[in-house]
Amino acid sequence: MLLFLIFWATLLAELSYPTESALVPDLVSESELHKVNSIFSFTYSGLNLLATAVAGTIVAIIGVGAIFSVNAGVFLLTFLLLRIFLRLPTKEKLMKPKKTSSFFTQYRKELLQGFSYISKLKIMKKLLSVFILINLLVCISLGLLPILSKTPQEYSYWSASVSIGILIGGLVASYLSRFPLRRLLVILFFIAGVSWLCAVLMISNLFFALAFFSIAWGAIGVSGVLLQTILQVNLSSEYRGRGLTLVMAILGSLSP
Repeated sequence: MLLFLIFWATLLAELSYPTESALVPDLVSESELHKVNSIFSFTYSGLNLLATAVAGTIVAIIGVGAIFSVNAGVFLLTFLLLRIFLRLPTKEKLMKPKKTSSFFTQYRKELLQGFSYISKLKIMKKLLSVFILINLLVCISLGLLPILSKTPQEYSYWSASVSIGILIGGLVASYLSRFPLRRLLVILFFIAGVSWLCAVLMISNLFFALAFFSIAWGAIGVSGVLLQTILQVNLSSEYRGRGLTLVMAILGSLSP
């Protein structure tokens, strides 16, 4: 039962990410997208780092069951706050109630239209290639953590270094966005690759290995913010949500 609930919780959480990303351009100007996406990345990574640091202590004090209850309560509270305070531009046709059958028919139709729209964008093909490469590198590095870790404590150190790297990457992404994208991505990927190699070669010295690992994840964090902003800018508002969902679905299906 627990695994079943975790599956559905993860599924619903994954649905929220493209929705959040699609909403951002409707709430801020295009010139502010880099800054807002950087703040999102910085906030997520900071909270993840904090949660990783205190998770063991909290579980030991109040137990796993209480953690799930508190987590569910936080999600419910977030939903209520968004429902009450968030006001977005709406279209008249979206306000009309629809039958369940017509809803799924329309959803399928719009999804196919979105796929057709994205496939015609040349920049999307290039961006998808870059996204797939980043996703592959991320999955490989995360998959190696149990192998690199000799103890559970070391595993927590590696996980914390990931959060620190993304935290720093999100912090500097807004500043780096002023440089030419193609050159910047090449430099970021080079830094990530060299840093990962150094982390593996210096595995005997955990401090330096973790430092290089954080640098690698910092480069990945910056590139993630930049590419997400490009998607938000280049997808029209009509297809933005479906486009971002499609990209994340492709990345998920191609994860090793």
